Amino acid sequence: MGKPATQSGTVYEDRIADNAVDGNTSGTDPNMCASTFYYDNLFRRLWAWWQVDLEDFYLVKAVTAYFPTVELGTYVNIYSAF
Repeated sequence: MGKPATQSGTVYEDRIADNAVDGNTSGTDPNMCASTFYYDNLFRRLWAWWQVDLEDFYLVKAVTAYFPTVELGTYVNIYSAF
């Protein structure tokens, strides 16, 4: 929590990467979530990415992703952890 985070792009100005590591997991306010996208030079939507710098080496046994609990349209809840 509170580590530096970045993402491929920001869909809405309030939905920045840092929101994903601020400790708020309620999901009731979409502007407190991170929302990312990525377009190539032909404006084709490609795989988006989000990352956090843990600032040290850790053995990570699990990753939990929280998604908004309010209906805001279509969400693609597909992700991979590397």
